Amino acid sequence: MIRHLAFLHQHVRELFLKNCSPNIADPDLRRLARAIASLPDRQHEVFRLARFEGLRAEAIAYRLSISEDVANRELVLTLQMIGRSVRRQKRKGW
Repeated sequence: MIRHLAFLHQHVRELFLKNCSPNIADPDLRRLARAIASLPDRQHEVFRLARFEGLRAEAIAYRLSISEDVANRELVLTLQMIGRSVRRQKRKGW
C-alpha cells in the first residue's frame, strides 16, 4: 500500500513538472531530471545520498536513522520509481 502511494505521489508531482528543464536539449536527460525531481522527499534524499554523495546503504541508514534493510529497500524503490517515470514519460511523448 505504501509503495503504491509513493508511486502515485511521484506521478502527480511529475505532471506538475511536465515542462521543467527546457534548457536540457537531450530528451532522455530531460526525462531523467524530471523523474528525479518528481521523487517523494524520502526517496529523493536516499537517491541523493547514494548517487551524489556515494554513500552505501549502511551510511544512508545511519544518516537517516533507519535500519540498513530499510535503506536498501528505499534505494531499490527509488530506482524502480525513476525507471517507471522515465518509461511513462517516453510513452506519453514528453
